[in-house]
Amino acid sequence: MSTKQNKFKKTHILVAAVLLLAVLISLIGGAFISGAFKVKTTETKDSNHNYRFLTLSNDSLSLTGKIVASQSQTLDRPNGRLIALKIKTGDTVTKNQLLMTTYDGSYHNVYAPYNGSVVVKDSEGNANIEIYSDQLLLSASVSEYDYSKVQVGQSVQVASIANGYEQTTQISSLAKDSQVSSLSTTAKYALSANLDRGFIDGQSVKITVLSSQFKIPTGSVKKNTVYLLKNGRAIKRRIKADKESSYYLVTSGLKTGNRLILNPDKRLKNGCKVNE
Repeated sequence: MSTKQNKFKKTHILVAAVLLLAVLISLIGGAFISGAFKVKTTETKDSNHNYRFLTLSNDSLSLTGKIVASQSQTLDRPNGRLIALKIKTGDTVTKNQLLMTTYDGSYHNVYAPYNGSVVVKDSEGNANIEIYSDQLLLSASVSEYDYSKVQVGQSVQVASIANGYEQTTQISSLAKDSQVSSLSTTAKYALSANLDRGFIDGQSVKITVLSSQFKIPTGSVKKNTVYLLKNGRAIKRRIKADKESSYYLVTSGLKTGNRLILNPDKRLKNGCKVNE
């Protein structure tokens, strides 16, 4: 073999070695960089477990009641001759407004104790005035069986049976002592709520007590947490609840329309995909 051929062969071997070395360096460097700057990722896999669901809704309580004035009072006529009667039945009056005057050697005046409307009753010449305050109240009662479903501050919808006028308000008082009735052996407890002037004193109304509590099965609760289904994923939610015999009574953390996963297991994690 000539010197020229040997030189050409050595050149090819050298080029091949350089290329091989470059490839090895590239592979080693890539592995080092990948190891040094590896980013940890978590893959969320679809769950094929057969989960069951419950759409939460409120249990409402229906009652009936009456509209009454928050205050009422009979103002007796003072002794003496009636000098002036300044009002008539149906008039509205303001606090400290003069209503009547009598005279028996000295003048005696009767004033309105608060804002309201008046009814004048004249019995044998003795005019008495009944005054009813402007502030109206819902007056109703709840039975011993439903007592645990209501509480002060709870929202109620009140609707007039006569004209359908409606208002949402809150229970302002709930009696702890039962009302005595000879017509029923079931204990009843008075409740009231403030109302606006859209109602009329004496009206009959329908009442819907809106519950903020939910009953959910014990199996759906794990350490005061539940899982909800939202946009195809499990969402972990902490709740406040009281455990009863076969269910939890949830007082905070859930709302109407939530989709509750009834049978969560150890595989179910926050953010996990869930198939309905």
